[in-house]
Amino acid sequence: MTAALGLAVTLSYALLVGLQPSVLRAAVMAAVGTLAVTSGRAPLALNALCAATVAMLLLDPRAIGDVGALLSVVRAAASRPRSMRW
Repeated sequence: MTAALGLAVTLSYALLVGLQPSVLRAAVMAAVGTLAVTSGRAPLALNALCAATVAMLLLDPRAIGDVGALLSVVRAAASRPRSMRW
C-alpha cells in the first residue's frame, strides 16, 4: 500500500512538472528502487539507471543528443549513494 502510494505520488509529481529528461530519470529510478524493495530484492543503482535511460530514449529518441539528458545520466551514475550496490 505504501509503495503504491509512493509510486502514485512520484508519477503525479513527474507529470505535474513535466517530463524533462532529468525528471523522467529520477522518477523511473525511484520507481525501480521502490519495486525492488517491495519485491524483497536489493535495489541496484545500475539497474535503475539503465531502466531510466531506456525509458528516456523510448519516450524521446532525440534525448540521445540532448546535453541535459546525458549530464543527468552521468551525474546520477557518479553520485549514487554509497549504500546502493551496482
